[in-house]
Amino acid sequence: MKRRNLLKALTGASAAMPLASILANSATAADGARPIRFLSIYHPNGCVPDMFHPRAGSLALPAMSSPLEKVKQHCVFMDGIGLIGNGSTHEGGAAKVLSGSHEAGQKATGSSIEVLMGEENASKGITPTAPSIQMGLLASKWSDKSISFQGTTRLPYQDDPLALYKSLFGGASDDGGAAAGLTGADNIRAFERAKGDLVRLQQQLGGLERERLEQHMSAFNVLESKLKAIADAGNSGTGGGGSCGMVNLESIGSNDWRDDSPTGAMARVSDAQQDVAIAALSCDVTRAISFMYSHPVSPIQNPLGGLADHDASHANGETHRKSKVWWMQEIATFIEKMSNTPDGDGYSLLDNTIVLLCSELGHGNLHDHWRIPFVMAGGKGTALDTGRSLDFSGSGNYEGKGASHADLLQAIARKAGYGFDIPLAKGELAGIW
Repeated sequence: MKRRNLLKALTGASAAMPLASILANSATAADGARPIRFLSIYHPNGCVPDMFHPRAGSLALPAMSSPLEKVKQHCVFMDGIGLIGNGSTHEGGAAKVLSGSHEAGQKATGSSIEVLMGEENASKGITPTAPSIQMGLLASKWSDKSISFQGTTRLPYQDDPLALYKSLFGGASDDGGAAAGLTGADNIRAFERAKGDLVRLQQQLGGLERERLEQHMSAFNVLESKLKAIADAGNSGTGGGGSCGMVNLESIGSNDWRDDSPTGAMARVSDAQQDVAIAALSCDVTRAISFMYSHPVSPIQNPLGGLADHDASHANGETHRKSKVWWMQEIATFIEKMSNTPDGDGYSLLDNTIVLLCSELGHGNLHDHWRIPFVMAGGKGTALDTGRSLDFSGSGNYEGKGASHADLLQAIARKAGYGFDIPLAKGELAGIW
């Protein structure tokens, strides 16, 4: 079926059931190269560099990065990169890690890379509904620790997968109950309400388009099941309260939130947030996402940490290792999911996405901005030369001893097809493609 005729057939349903229109657009996208997306994944409080970075030329992963073993074939591990710009410690790193610009205080002097990508896409009529997305797990507990900026304005992150799903895909109850807030599973069943139209449309599609639509429908069915479980846990109180089945972030102290169960609230919400991000990228709702696991100076104790993450970073290497390993396990799963998500013509979503792992510090206990735990992931659509470890020490653009992260951001922007400049970049970091 011709794309314009399919979209015309959806006109009557689009306003009430935007998900049907979104999936139809994605399923009937023109064959050929899919767009390059960008996903940054932040993890808090730096690392112990010698416990995170593999030696150049080796893929023997040290203790902190060892959970990435199952996806290391998709990764480039990068040592010897520093955060260029004014400001130091957590706050300075948070301001400049995605912006490549920073004043002496605690704010960026320019927009972060995913915001710049979104603005350029929006100016071209691409992804106007969600030019960029800022989302994560417990990322907004302290609102002044966001790593995303629009100009000098720090942007909030969305921690609630139900609310994010609603805003992106139109989850709402048939009687308009979502206007009062997401309080139950009925308010997330956008897929169920769109299913009739989607089944009807399946019969009008060609083989490749039908396959794409079926893949989307299957993924959304699973996602809504996960969101329903989270909503049910929150409503019953078994997850600690709140629409996500999580502790109410407004009510907790600086160091007293924990979830000892690997299958508890943190793991369930992380899983759902990953799936929402993947759905948004797969359906071309957005092409630029910043995802934060907690935030700088994080007081969150994850299931393996034993201490609040920030306290762990100042305790000893072994204590910090335990905390870092849980974040890396989640990130490895995220990358693996992307590698298993079809993206047309034999490509996966990971093949067509530049993923950047980052933090606001190098050594968490020393509060320095040297040897930041940067890792990139991607695939054949991005031309990223994966399955390698690199050391940029001695390259000179960071205090004469290493590479500048602004040059890394500039290289990512250019490879993804964007024309904007990162303020402090002197060029594009070479050797990663």
